[in-house]
Amino acid sequence: MRIAAGLALFLVGCESTSIDQRPYEKVTEEAYVAAVAAGESPERCRDTIGEEPALALVRYCRSISSATRPPCNTANSCETIVTHIDGMCRGFPPTKKYLLPCIDGVPPPDWDRVMAIPVQ
Repeated sequence: MRIAAGLALFLVGCESTSIDQRPYEKVTEEAYVAAVAAGESPERCRDTIGEEPALALVRYCRSISSATRPPCNTANSCETIVTHIDGMCRGFPPTKKYLLPCIDGVPPPDWDRVMAIPVQ
């Protein structure tokens, strides 16, 4: 599954620059694509797509979740996190500009807040 996740990151244009040098939106979108590519892997998301992408995905998951105890945790499978994100974004019109659901609901100034959310 790691190969599929890595291929997905490559296909969306993942450069070799560090995660801190790219916009948060792009990092999160790439993490989402990798998590989707991981499919039904029962492994922890951080083990499937890597620690930093999993943390970005979980921060995004928490920022859009209305659940009191969302499954947004890097120890959960990527499928669990993606399913929750997709469920929270039901009703948002799909966009062709981004692969990440609900991204239009997070204006650029809010990304600093999203990426500051404490996660594990």
